[in-house]
Amino acid sequence: MAAQLELRVGETVEKEQKGDYWEGGLLLRQRPGKYWFTNQRIVFQGGFGVGSAFELDYTNIQSVELCNVGPTIRFLPTGLKVHTRDGNAYVLSLMKRKEILALIESKIR
Repeated sequence: MAAQLELRVGETVEKEQKGDYWEGGLLLRQRPGKYWFTNQRIVFQGGFGVGSAFELDYTNIQSVELCNVGPTIRFLPTGLKVHTRDGNAYVLSLMKRKEILALIESKIR
């Protein structure tokens, strides 16, 4: 079953893209799924029964930076680390990450 996104009033999808979410502490776990970048937030929905999902309002994002990803040795140059105002960090893995970085930065400035 394909992941569905419920939009808020006045919300529009600006970019939709497959990618991975890396969660965990020292040893990251890769969760494949789909990202939606709207005019208000980032939404991730894990696929294949993975169950991971989150949403980040741009107003709660403090900063975003490029990073590498990988399960033990982080060598893949596809990551973005999003730092939130409440002290959390989310590691996104996407193709064309510099394009996504620019999109997020345009929303948090």
